[in-house]
Amino acid sequence: MSSPRVLFAHERPVVRGVVEHVLSKVGYSVHSVAEGLAARRALQRERWDALVCDVALPEIPGYELCMAAKSDPAH
Repeated sequence: MSSPRVLFAHERPVVRGVVEHVLSKVGYSVHSVAEGLAARRALQRERWDALVCDVALPEIPGYELCMAAKSDPAH
């Protein structure tokens, strides 16, 4: 059985590191990115069990990423 996959998007490296550490400790497989464009590409390339993102991401705001993920029939 594989771990649930989480895409995490946040601009600050320290925040990404802490969230990756905490989620990994409780059994999640975490991939983190620093900006909205990278998050959108990851959403288009792969299937994720969850998306966690900052609303104030550079390039594409987090709320737009969430709306895109929700409207994609593949997700």
